Amino acid sequence: MKNKSYLIILVLASLAFSQSITSAQAAQMQAHGNVTAAEISAAREMLLKESKDSIAKKSLPVQEIQPVMEFESIDKTVKADDPVLKAKKFDRYEKIIFSQSLPSTFYEIQGMVSADYPLKPGDNLELSLWGAVERQLALSVNNQGNVFVEGVGLVNVTKLTLGEAEKLLTKKLQTVYSGITQGRISVNLRTTKLSPTKVYVMGLVQRPGGYDLPGNANVFLALYRAGGPSDIGSVRNIVIRRANGDSAKIDLYDFLLKGKKIGEGLLRDGDLVFVPRAEKLVKADGAIGVPAIYELKANESLSDLLSFAGGLLPNTDHTISLWRINEIGAPEIFTPGIARDFAGGKGTFQMQNGDSIFVFPSTRPNNNSVEVVGSVYYPGYYKWSSDMGIKEAVALAGGLSSEAFLNRAIVQRLKPDSSFAYLDDDFDNTLGLKLLPNDKVIVLDSRVLKNWRTVSVAGYVKKTLNFEWQEGINALDLIVLCGGFLPNASKEEIVIERIIPGEQAIKKIKVPLKNGLSIEYNKDLILEPGDRVVVNIEDSYYEHEIVALTGAFKNPGSYSLAHRGETFKEFIERVASLGPEAYIKGGRLFRKTLASDIQGTEVTNLNYRVTFDFEKVLQGKEKDIALQANDSIYIPFEMLTVNIRGEVTSPGHILWRSDWDTDDYLSAAGGLTINGDEDRIVLTYANGQKIKSGDAKRNPDPGSEIYVAYMPAPEPTKWTEIVTAIGSVATTLTALLVLFFTLK
Repeated sequence: MKNKSYLIILVLASLAFSQSITSAQAAQMQAHGNVTAAEISAAREMLLKESKDSIAKKSLPVQEIQPVMEFESIDKTVKADDPVLKAKKFDRYEKIIFSQSLPSTFYEIQGMVSADYPLKPGDNLELSLWGAVERQLALSVNNQGNVFVEGVGLVNVTKLTLGEAEKLLTKKLQTVYSGITQGRISVNLRTTKLSPTKVYVMGLVQRPGGYDLPGNANVFLALYRAGGPSDIGSVRNIVIRRANGDSAKIDLYDFLLKGKKIGEGLLRDGDLVFVPRAEKLVKADGAIGVPAIYELKANESLSDLLSFAGGLLPNTDHTISLWRINEIGAPEIFTPGIARDFAGGKGTFQMQNGDSIFVFPSTRPNNNSVEVVGSVYYPGYYKWSSDMGIKEAVALAGGLSSEAFLNRAIVQRLKPDSSFAYLDDDFDNTLGLKLLPNDKVIVLDSRVLKNWRTVSVAGYVKKTLNFEWQEGINALDLIVLCGGFLPNASKEEIVIERIIPGEQAIKKIKVPLKNGLSIEYNKDLILEPGDRVVVNIEDSYYEHEIVALTGAFKNPGSYSLAHRGETFKEFIERVASLGPEAYIKGGRLFRKTLASDIQGTEVTNLNYRVTFDFEKVLQGKEKDIALQANDSIYIPFEMLTVNIRGEVTSPGHILWRSDWDTDDYLSAAGGLTINGDEDRIVLTYANGQKIKSGDAKRNPDPGSEIYVAYMPAPEPTKWTEIVTAIGSVATTLTALLVLFFTLK
């Protein structure tokens, strides 16, 4: 039987329409005007940047779902990373009004209390007479509802409005001033100070309860104090229940969106403001005046919603997309029709609770403009004319900026197949290129086309940086831009590492400095492309190296090393004062090191423990260790326990005994659990030395720790799998035997 081997190679390549320049387009550009590779690259970079900026500025608002009751269910059915349905916080329109307004917005003007204001005890009034008699009388409504009027006496104004009280007092004063009847004296009654009004705000509001409001407070102020409606509370069917049993309904949209003043909105003592559940909450987004969540009444439609949302923006041009939750809680999409038809009242579409609409802005191409981008003073869109070339377009954009590349500009043109063509001409239209509507003129940046080299500063400066090389750039200028020298930097000389042309090597140039960074000297330290300025450390520089003492010291604190490289034993004998309760054998030395990120920048301190036997080092029986800056020495107080951790029955501290080994402590802790691994028991002595318990040469000392590792329980034998495997092997052997005897 011949062996056959098959090798199948499948290559799939798909190129989406994009604004990048293809090799074919590059060839077209070169054929048209000898465009260089560097210019093509620069145009590509500029187009990519313009494309990203365009997406950021012009991308359509997406259909986004709100975390408001009915809108939540849509959001929960959508993947979190879906770019079209990504959730965005939307507020109800009235909540935006309440959150952005001051309390004074909802106060009635004290001096302009309407005639239907009901007087109550505590109100202060002013009664004015003018004409033949000029008088002003201060009145106050007492607890019985009476006011005292000079010449008239007590007059009861209980249950009277301000206007009714004025008529009553005018009638009473006619017996005192005959000129009132004759029309020679006029009477006016106004409020000067109102008694507080106690009202209750209940139902679906943020903070239900009782509130003391100004005497002429309205329902808007009451709702403001209560935090506005909840996410599902209604503002279209607010009920005011009076103390006398009367009731009235308030629609806040009449005030907020239609500018109507509602007299019933004025509150009285004992009123109850009740906010029921909203009938229909719908969201409007896209090319409309005020995107938000709005409340609709039962008979209101899509046209009403667009009206509440401020109508359509001028750039609206598409059908409306509508999201709706169906009866099983899943989102569905509808297209009711053209947005302008509904805004003009030509269409009717009934909305449901939880609906969400999106009005798309127009994305149709502009038929009478060209776009100029890049190195001009005023990039943007300009009106196209039939005789317009690159020169005329650039002139409309303010002309070339100082960094413009002067040899040519590139024109991006949309082809009928939706791909792009790239043409070029100079700024005098030497090639006679005429622009078409929707062309994009790209003026390149000369700096992008240059083959830039860099120079860098490293070593003991405050911040190491890279710089673009410029003609005449000075090494000391760059050191200043890096923040100057660090305190331990050598200020006598710097080293310039320079690439040797034609060789894969560098040479080091030592440059002495005169008077540091002074501008009077060092004017000739001019750098070449690729140079690296290195500031070395000052060999004689020395700072305090601080070591901390903590624990059972009589003198804990921070102390300086006597000299670089001072040892642990020297330092302790020179500085430390230990008390009799100090447990030296359990001492620990912690050292800090700087961790670096992926770029090598030092970002954080890490602590690690340097393990050695304090007691033996201080006795001269072990090698000493040199201390470093930021070391921390900890010596605990006397420790008379051994800590048992891991898979034991009763982990914890057990009193130390000199004649106990590891097994004794484990037995005292109740022994190993079923998952305890007796082959992985680690003993850590008080000085930090770790060893497997079976290899330990001495018993645990005070402060030691015994750790028993976890061992997973073995899986039970699956006999069915074993039997199945044996059967498979037997079947295979039988088939082979049959084949053997058949061939034989």
